[in-house]
Amino acid sequence: MGLGSRQKLEKRAVCKSIRVGSGGTCTTLSVRCGIRGADFVKYNTKSNLCSTLREGDAVCCSAGDLPKSETPKPNADGTCATHLIHNGDTCDSLSKLFGVTVKDLEKWNKGRTWAWTECKNLVLGYNMCVGPGLPPLPPPQKGAECGPLVPGTKPPKDDSVSLADLNPCPPKACCSNWGFCGVFPDHCKINTPKDGGPGSKNPDLNGGAPSQYGRVGYYEAYGMNRDCLWLKAKNANTDGSYTDIHWAFLSIDPLSWRPYIGEGKSQWNAFKKLKVKRIVSLGGWADSTEPGKYNIIREAIITNREKFATNLAQFAKDEGIDGVDIDWEYPYPGAPDIEVGGKVIGQKTDGLNYLRFLTVLKDKMPAGKTVSIAAPASYWYLKAFPIDKIAEVIDYIVYMTYDLHGQWDYGNANAYDMCESGKCIRSHVNMTETKNALSMITKAGVPNRKIFVGESSYGRSFHMAKDGCWGPMCEFTGSRTESDAAPGRCTKTGGYLAYAEIMEIINAKSGAETFYDKSSQSDVMLYKGDYVSYMTPKTKDSRRDVWKNLNFAGSIDWAVDLQEFTTDDFNASPDRPDSGDACIAGNDNTIDSADLCFFSCNYGFCPESLWEFMSHDLVSVDMNRLCKFACKYGYCPEDVCTRAAVGYNGDNEEDDDDNNDAEYTGPMVGDPRYIDTGEIREGHKATCFNYKGDRGPPGSMDTCKAYCKPAMEVAKEEDRLTNYGCIVWSPINKPIPWKKVPGSDLEIAAGECSCDNWLVNELAEFVIDALPIIAQIGCFLLMSSLKLILDVGLSLFAPGRALSAGADMALTAAETVNYIYPKDENPEGAWQWWLSPCGGSDLVPDEFKQIFEVLGNVPTGRSSFKEPKKIKKGSGKKGDDGNPTDRSTPRPNNGGHNGAGKNGGKAPAKPPAGNSNNNGGKKKKCNVPARMSSRHLGQAKNTLRLMSCDKNDQTQISDMVVTTMTYEPNATPTLWTTACDPKNSQACYHYSSANSVNPKWSTLTCPQEAATISHRFNGKAVVAWSDEHAGDGWKDPSHRVFPNQCDRDEWPPAYFLAKNAPEFTLGGKKGGQRIRWIPFNDNQGASKHWRGVCMKHAVKHLPLNDWTDKVTKGKKGPSSNPKNNHEVTEMSIDVDVRPEFDLKFRHRIPKDDGLWDNGCWPRNAAKDDPGFALLRIDEWYDKHKNLPKWDYTQPYKKGSNGD
Repeated sequence: MGLGSRQKLEKRAVCKSIRVGSGGTCTTLSVRCGIRGADFVKYNTKSNLCSTLREGDAVCCSAGDLPKSETPKPNADGTCATHLIHNGDTCDSLSKLFGVTVKDLEKWNKGRTWAWTECKNLVLGYNMCVGPGLPPLPPPQKGAECGPLVPGTKPPKDDSVSLADLNPCPPKACCSNWGFCGVFPDHCKINTPKDGGPGSKNPDLNGGAPSQYGRVGYYEAYGMNRDCLWLKAKNANTDGSYTDIHWAFLSIDPLSWRPYIGEGKSQWNAFKKLKVKRIVSLGGWADSTEPGKYNIIREAIITNREKFATNLAQFAKDEGIDGVDIDWEYPYPGAPDIEVGGKVIGQKTDGLNYLRFLTVLKDKMPAGKTVSIAAPASYWYLKAFPIDKIAEVIDYIVYMTYDLHGQWDYGNANAYDMCESGKCIRSHVNMTETKNALSMITKAGVPNRKIFVGESSYGRSFHMAKDGCWGPMCEFTGSRTESDAAPGRCTKTGGYLAYAEIMEIINAKSGAETFYDKSSQSDVMLYKGDYVSYMTPKTKDSRRDVWKNLNFAGSIDWAVDLQEFTTDDFNASPDRPDSGDACIAGNDNTIDSADLCFFSCNYGFCPESLWEFMSHDLVSVDMNRLCKFACKYGYCPEDVCTRAAVGYNGDNEEDDDDNNDAEYTGPMVGDPRYIDTGEIREGHKATCFNYKGDRGPPGSMDTCKAYCKPAMEVAKEEDRLTNYGCIVWSPINKPIPWKKVPGSDLEIAAGECSCDNWLVNELAEFVIDALPIIAQIGCFLLMSSLKLILDVGLSLFAPGRALSAGADMALTAAETVNYIYPKDENPEGAWQWWLSPCGGSDLVPDEFKQIFEVLGNVPTGRSSFKEPKKIKKGSGKKGDDGNPTDRSTPRPNNGGHNGAGKNGGKAPAKPPAGNSNNNGGKKKKCNVPARMSSRHLGQAKNTLRLMSCDKNDQTQISDMVVTTMTYEPNATPTLWTTACDPKNSQACYHYSSANSVNPKWSTLTCPQEAATISHRFNGKAVVAWSDEHAGDGWKDPSHRVFPNQCDRDEWPPAYFLAKNAPEFTLGGKKGGQRIRWIPFNDNQGASKHWRGVCMKHAVKHLPLNDWTDKVTKGKKGPSSNPKNNHEVTEMSIDVDVRPEFDLKFRHRIPKDDGLWDNGCWPRNAAKDDPGFALLRIDEWYDKHKNLPKWDYTQPYKKGSNGD
């Protein structure tokens, strides 16, 4: 053996070594060693060392072997070498640190060390062995009563004594894992995992599973005071999944310390009838913190606990409710930031006093009734609660894990994990933080089965400091008390949006971006600079599955009335605003709203979401409230305010607070709250109006014609005359309630359509039989029509005007008696005798005479009159059966000799009730007829609705809404021609005048931008006209004939403008749009001619099958779920047609195209210049170069700048 071989067998020297730090690499390690990379590799010969480096590994910086660490030795008292577990520790890193193996660590701790489970579940804040020896004591915990956690405990001298046996409870009671004595299962159940040490708990078990997995929903009784989102208490179990509903909140009388119903009184009786556990809550943030309120709940709990607890228990017994929930926010010292008048309102004994009160309350509550509290998910607030002791006393805890973050965090770095500024954008329902909060409260000693985990039906919003930056280190603006985020239109609180408001924004297609954030496991919306975190029903359900598997009691939802707009909102037609508070003109910017905004604004109602934007959303509350409002005043366009879906289940239960509510629940049989907007509209389908004045309201408002169309078609098939029209529903003995329409001479009276209600017996042998049978329509309809004739006169029978059944009957009877009785035989007397069964009206004899005279002057051919075949003309005589002299008693209303009256002469008290289908209160099974399984809805027919029944007998609805079309490059032009309505005369004059000098505008081709449900670019010409007429005083109504609002009317319409169109880019210059300032009703009434034509006409051109095929194969856009069983998906499709629009004119051209007749021309201020209504570049000024005489950009001054 040579010298070299001997050297190889000798012991190698120990190398100089260092340990790998966080993020260490071979390069950084060689630098730390102060050697070259090649030498580092030579000293560390492991082939894959650089790719397998881990924090804590030792490496050589010189030649030799790595030093061997000595195993830590036991302490002098025999306990093992101990390590306090810190955040980030793992068995792998600790084994390297102490020079031992992971196997050694498991061996020294398994089954011996307090709270030890296994290496992969190290419990922070507890001691563990890193060497052999006796197990160490855990760190002491103040307040512990038993076990090794009691401060001052001495360790056992040998292994014969378990740590769990130290400081036993008297008298042989159980010691819980958290160091508290008791005899209940929470104290005695060990739940130690396999090989776990004493005091350890299975991470999935903390007290066993609950007897029932529940769901708590809070109902904001005070929500009825909002502008919208008015969920009634009877509908609080919104989808039938809730086991408990909490009433928020009861009030406390500070004199008697009795609870009472403060807000929401009208809903209390309905709340008590709910078929779930009904719990009353007291407290809440406002009652706990606001000046004038905070001290009431404090004194009730702290200084009046016996009396207050007694009163609460008695209230629960008297009202028959199931429990009491206390929401004190929050005991001190957990809330040192809650101040009133600059002073902290809490005391250090608050937590103990709270426990004492809850103990007394639980003791006084009747058997079977529960006591619960709401607890904060913040460590800083929760630490004041003796939460473990409280959990032993009460039945369950509402854990508020739905408010982990909010505007109140602003500037508080302690509210975050790694956010020095205290202004970081974080989700208020972050899943990781939710789990951390649950770990905190369960570690504190609360069993899982007593914890309801929070979920939110609202979003927390933050205004992003930098738009688009929403990550966990991005910041928000505002202050601790003020949010810069936009408030909701119902909730009206910055930083807070109801889920219903979020869905309304999303469905409005107004630029909101939505996505699921995997890092926080929450839903997010970005909108107009605001970040909003929220939870969809899908997210809630997925979390409920998690909590159920972990044996939690269930989930708690704040709050059920924030989830969606319901029938309670849809049925609430808005009141007409007070004078001076409302709009005076409206413009319909969408296809779906038809002329509803225009009409309703005459009455002062302008729903915001439809005024600015509106997408095709079949569950839009504003769309339905708009229908309800317009129908209330007599305008119900059939294609908008009529049935859009099938079926409803009537709710026949008595409603304590509103017995007139109609509860439409639609085809969603398994869901009693489903809103079938079509059925709601169906309720107004027969509503109509009568009007005074020479012309009716704008647009086609003859709703009775559409409503009565089926009856008219039947009559046509039978080759007979029929009738339809509007009956005014007002009491017979009172005048008709005419209502003035602002801005016009129009007066309107609401009524209900009547169709084909009676027949004329042209084969009658007796006079009385030849007259119409009043019983066939009833006195009410007939007498209402007579009063209408008295008020309106001959204009009621104008050509082209729909004739009501009552008016038709009265006129037919008048023509009949005038045919039978000569003038000297008193035909008027015969007519009044015919009317005699309908006594009780407020009409006097002179008025009957006046009405008969009006009827006598109506041209023939307007009624259902037919010459009786068996009664000769002029054969009637005074004293016969049709005109008796003895009229001491009214004639019977039975049609004379052969009539068969049905209703007698009794007038109905109100319009006939709509059909009901309550099935005795039983739920109907899902039944989707074949014709309903696939339908096209909406005024533009741009929604494909697919309906089906699922395995649970629930109706599933999928709405595929085409919001955008793409015209193919070679799309075939398709012309849409209509005539300008002469009612909008100034608009018609304006358009024809503009076309006469710009012929290319006669036919307008739809731009690609208009192939959507809502499109408009605000043209520059409008701004230019305003700039040219900016002087104060010129537009004052006192200078003109038309006293109401005037509008700047554009031509060509902005709807037909693309962004690169010269009419748009050259606005205010030659080649740009033309403007005329005209009465608003002319401007907006004319816009109905082209509204939505670029989409509607393309749809109508396609055969139904082709349309369905294009939609199903179209490009899918954002999808929303208003409900779990109703999905709405936006679609984009290609079409091979491109609409063109041609407006024809029927008027004779007046002087200067009607400028001199324009009611908006300020003729008193610019008497020689009707061109005031035009732009300066208008061709009219080319012909009148001496005008304008005055400078309209400067203020009007009579004489010096104005006539």
